Amino acid sequence: MDKVIYAVTATQRFGYGALPGQISEAEKSPRRWLIEQLSPAALPKADYDANYFLTHFFALQKKARQLKESQQRLPKEEYASLNQIALHLAADNIRAAITARDSINYRLLEFFSNHFSISHEGRLLGYLAPVYEREVIAPNMLANFDQLLTAAVLHPAMLKYLDNDISFGPDSLAGRRRHKGLNENLAREVLELHTLGVNGGYGQQDVIELAKALTGWTISRGQGGSNAGSFFRTKAHQPGPKTIMRKTYREVDEQQIREILRDLAIHPATANHISTKLARHFVTDNPPKSLVAKMTARWLDTGGNLRSVITTMIEGDESWSPAAAKLKTPRDFLISSYRALEIDSQNIPDKRLIHLLTRLGQKPYGAHSPAGWGDTQQDWSGAAALASKINWAYGLAKYSRRDINAVIEATYGDSLSDHTRETINRADSQHQALTLFLLSPEFLRRA
Repeated sequence: MDKVIYAVTATQRFGYGALPGQISEAEKSPRRWLIEQLSPAALPKADYDANYFLTHFFALQKKARQLKESQQRLPKEEYASLNQIALHLAADNIRAAITARDSINYRLLEFFSNHFSISHEGRLLGYLAPVYEREVIAPNMLANFDQLLTAAVLHPAMLKYLDNDISFGPDSLAGRRRHKGLNENLAREVLELHTLGVNGGYGQQDVIELAKALTGWTISRGQGGSNAGSFFRTKAHQPGPKTIMRKTYREVDEQQIREILRDLAIHPATANHISTKLARHFVTDNPPKSLVAKMTARWLDTGGNLRSVITTMIEGDESWSPAAAKLKTPRDFLISSYRALEIDSQNIPDKRLIHLLTRLGQKPYGAHSPAGWGDTQQDWSGAAALASKINWAYGLAKYSRRDINAVIEATYGDSLSDHTRETINRADSQHQALTLFLLSPEFLRRA
């Protein structure tokens, strides 16, 4: 494989495609070029956090209840400000990926956001999802995995999404008074999706014990001048030791769950489960066992240090096979198209940017289950998905004034296939040539 092909692979397999000048940058040492970029994704600064949304949302809910007592309804317009802020944050997260010169970090942000998926269900989660990505995923995605896991599980967005705010220890003071019990949703997904994996060796009793350990973690509404967000409510917590994966954890209030999550994060099944998902996302639908084994070993050697595991993936010879091509997801296709055609996404209204991605079939924070979006070819290769890409590419290409040859040179150097070049050369117009480029076999997939 020559230097240009290695450079194209570096920019596409691990990022969202090259911006002008990046092929020549990556040519010198593609692996080192990627590793030196690894850094927490720098999303645009915003003055809004989970505390802001929770405080204002619950204040509006209180107002709605008061109006209801007098047979009135809270106008939908009262939520307009929160709606607009959340929409802007979600759109800005996409724009950051479009313009980033270190796009590997935004691919990692996408991966871990999907791994710890929060679906846009209901008004409150619509507000919390974009700030959850900023507060949990972006700052922790290259740290030790237990740090990311704990931040994700105990964030108010996850506590709300998987119903832990309505889970009570059966023997707790609040549980007995309210005649409330366990909700196992969060515990089950932590074991099945976030850590060990479906075949990770846990049983139903482990789910129950973890659910008990999670009781008490709920959401503060920010009343009385305190901050809204996650907090530990001792009166709702199931007292006593908990035994999970044959290890017993003594009762130390909120520290108990932190110790459990730390052990789950460094369990061999977790190391294998998430290493496999990483290799599947970046390299190929069926990653080589040898690559996964190297990443798993690195995970166990470093206590789950994500930067080290991802570096091992980049350094692995298996990651650079020319045959390891992935079909782009709609999000990947949209972001890489804007980058290739150098279209200024800052001028696109927030609502339209979100709408475009929704039309392509991947609404931000819109996965239909806690498992997140699928990550293999069969998830995105249907006829309807291709038709959406064709229509969208045709519409996008008319906004670009870039010369097709300059686009090809910047994104593929001289590595584009002769067949694709001949097809593009037969185009009747610049618009048609750019459309054919976006729909070429090379661009629809990641090299």
